[in-house]
Amino acid sequence: MNWATFILVVAAVLLAGCSEPNNSPPAAQSIPPYAPSTFRIDVTRLIGDHRYQEAAAYLHSADAERQAVHDRSGFIAVAEDAIVLPGAPADAQFDAKRDWELPGTSDAVIDVAWQAAATKFAEAYNAIAIERPNN
Repeated sequence: MNWATFILVVAAVLLAGCSEPNNSPPAAQSIPPYAPSTFRIDVTRLIGDHRYQEAAAYLHSADAERQAVHDRSGFIAVAEDAIVLPGAPADAQFDAKRDWELPGTSDAVIDVAWQAAATKFAEAYNAIAIERPNN
């Protein structure tokens, strides 16, 4: 190795070592804006991608009354020890043909914040759904 090559190699190593590492976290994926027509698709996609925090934030941004009016039938169910309908009448029973079970809810809670957001949203939604004639 000649001196010129040696100096170039040493300079490259020193310059590489002097550059600051990129310690910034990866860019957070944004949550989609709430829209009644894509609500179920958006929630399902977020949960399918294991983006529980974003899914909880999405539910917090969603309008339960607007969604219930858009859907016009059924309740939103949450899986706990059993599949429950928070906010629905006590005698209401889950009906898979009528109701939608929020994905990512379970008796073995996967994400506490998601489970809490799902339950809160379902309770508000189902309280509106009770007033609809199709339930």
